[in-house]
Amino acid sequence: MKNNKVIKEFYMQIAEWYDEMYVDQKIYQAEARQIDLLIKKYKKIDGNNLLDLACGSGPHIEYWEDKYHIVGLDNNIHMIMRANEKWPQIMFVCGDMFCFSNLSNFDIATCLYGSIGYAESIEEMENAIACVSKCLNPGGIYILTPGEIKEHFENKIFIKSKRLDDKDDYFRKIEMVTQVDENRAIISMNHRIVIDGKAQTYKYEIPISLFGRSDYICALEKNGFLIEEEKNELEFRMGAFICRKQ
Repeated sequence: MKNNKVIKEFYMQIAEWYDEMYVDQKIYQAEARQIDLLIKKYKKIDGNNLLDLACGSGPHIEYWEDKYHIVGLDNNIHMIMRANEKWPQIMFVCGDMFCFSNLSNFDIATCLYGSIGYAESIEEMENAIACVSKCLNPGGIYILTPGEIKEHFENKIFIKSKRLDDKDDYFRKIEMVTQVDENRAIISMNHRIVIDGKAQTYKYEIPISLFGRSDYICALEKNGFLIEEEKNELEFRMGAFICRKQ
């Protein structure tokens, strides 16, 4: 993946500040509860082994650790290290969500917040889903948020600033998501972090792929998943396919 280097470098730079920049605990707590309800509704087996793909710093673990036996997978060692600092009792694996084979016997898998959009082709997206299918027990649940569905894509901008602790430290982020052709968009990121009066600025352009709804449905069904329910972006952040392994 030629884009992988840019993505890894970006997450390496922001790993220490990821939670402050991206995690709103009230939102994550509500989403964790929503996912719990979906799991209870559709899972047809008793096990509670959960694989959290593209887990990042593990923001949901606070709300899941007493319910599930969790393994987190992420391809960025700096995010894994950050997660380990917060949750030393949880197993985290540094690996590629688009190509892994060393994990098995899971009853639940999650891939949230559009991480699958980092796939550079339909084949790579399908391979990520195939990997989940191989490690998930029959009757298990897979919750996938596609992030950006091609048919519904709109250019957008996100702006956030926040003071860190009680000091004069702060960060500001401006992120623009812009479609560049039928199948691709670019996330233009401009982050400024000020610590002890010293400013650091990071600028990245991260490409994401735009797949159609039918692309996801075809990939899921081809790999043995029954789509139990679809959630739009008003019902679930970034939308979701709730699937059961047949």
